[in-house]
Amino acid sequence: MVGALLIGYLVGAIPFGYLAGRARGIDLLAVGSGNIGATNVFRTLGAAWAIPVLLLDVGKGVLAAYAGDLLVPAMPQWGAVAGAGAALAGHAWSVFLGFRGGKSAATGAGAVLYLMPQVVAVTLVCFAATVAATRYVSLGSMVGAVAAIVVSFILPNPLPFRLLAVAGGLLVIVRHRGNIARLRAGTENRLGRRPPP
Repeated sequence: MVGALLIGYLVGAIPFGYLAGRARGIDLLAVGSGNIGATNVFRTLGAAWAIPVLLLDVGKGVLAAYAGDLLVPAMPQWGAVAGAGAALAGHAWSVFLGFRGGKSAATGAGAVLYLMPQVVAVTLVCFAATVAATRYVSLGSMVGAVAAIVVSFILPNPLPFRLLAVAGGLLVIVRHRGNIARLRAGTENRLGRRPPP
């Protein structure tokens, strides 16, 4: 189990968005929203950089869950959840960035994709519908997190997977607390609009 946690954390801690920014001479922690996720990469560097970052961040969740599954053969469900949960923590508090990081939405989606693909399908629909209606990616991410929690209990999923959905969903929402404040104040940035410098 320790191996699953360690590998999951280190995989999750790889800051692909930050590395993409550095490749262009930009510190993503200091520009735009200050986040290392694909949305800030999109606003700062464009879609050509944001799409690979998004896929890589999703891939972190998949890989961490898969590694945990393999490393804990006696309890593969718990091993997969340990790896996935550690990856979410690694993305949010990366050792490579002084324990700063992103909001773990994409990495969480990757973990759920591996563990509960039917849940992530509903989650993506909720996310896309919310973003299409409001153009708030942050709101879409939080709606998706809530949807993942609810649907994980509606569908017949193992208890460890449901616990991950709850913990991961709450983590995503908590990491969006700044966005929540801006949404309430009416100052949150919409998709397609660059944040002020």
